[in-house]
Amino acid sequence: MAISNREWVGRILDELKPALGNYVVQNYFQHHPNRDYITQIKQDLKAHSQSRDVRLSAIHDEESLLREVDVQGWLRLIRHGSATNPDNNQRVNIFKGRFTPLMRSHMRELLDYRNTWAHQKPISTEDAYYVAVIAARLLDDINAKTQAQAVREIANRLLQMGRTAAFSPVGAPVLYMVNEAEAEGCTEPITLYPGDWIEFRYQGDDIRQHPLPARDQRLIIGRSPATSDVALPDKKVSRVHLQIARNQDEELTLTDLRSANGTWLNGSRIPPNTPVSWLHGQAVIIGSTELVLRLNHDQERRTA
Repeated sequence: MAISNREWVGRILDELKPALGNYVVQNYFQHHPNRDYITQIKQDLKAHSQSRDVRLSAIHDEESLLREVDVQGWLRLIRHGSATNPDNNQRVNIFKGRFTPLMRSHMRELLDYRNTWAHQKPISTEDAYYVAVIAARLLDDINAKTQAQAVREIANRLLQMGRTAAFSPVGAPVLYMVNEAEAEGCTEPITLYPGDWIEFRYQGDDIRQHPLPARDQRLIIGRSPATSDVALPDKKVSRVHLQIARNQDEELTLTDLRSANGTWLNGSRIPPNTPVSWLHGQAVIIGSTELVLRLNHDQERRTA
């Protein structure tokens, strides 16, 4: 019997849960000299989770803690986990500085996908694959190599599903999928539709959206409203920083316009004045702003 996309996401969450749990517990243990870390975890869960999320009354020791808290709880603890600074007796986030802004953005996305899964909403093959990609990256970040490899295997299965799925020939989408070299950020193309957009995240908080350029059109991204189609309030972005274009083949390209701080694609700076393909799932950073390619998931043809 075929495994549904929702079941694949469930398996990814099953790999994330123990890995995140062990990581969070270890960090709490290290930051609480009196070793009363379980009590502190319960307090933080109570402060930052809805009452129905975790059965706090069922948590008595580390074993029950790891059993009762799910991925949502562990991700919220990474965001809000606290300890007392012995120098000034102030509460501090024990995970501050542990993850890049991009990874924290991925954690928020994982929370959203976890909620989609929990509420039994439809999940496309593309979405399931994207969950696998960012989950594997998070597992690598916390040194959970075994679980990361298991999630990559799931990603490869979803990749094959995306390659072999039968679509109608008219307006048929081909999924953006990362291939076996996903660790290097390689992806495959997708047909874009009206309603797809680019999301701009300035320092992870100021989020704005802009439609993708039409075929044979371009967008100029920069700091100056006078010279840019999309002006960003980011001092590290040049007045004219980046061009995003879309050609006849529906391919999106990025061209760095000799910006001062560069354009970074999957962690590597792209050369100036040289068009580079931009594929779904690839991270783009300019200054302190992250660009995310968003697809219109509300269309039935995108739903598995």
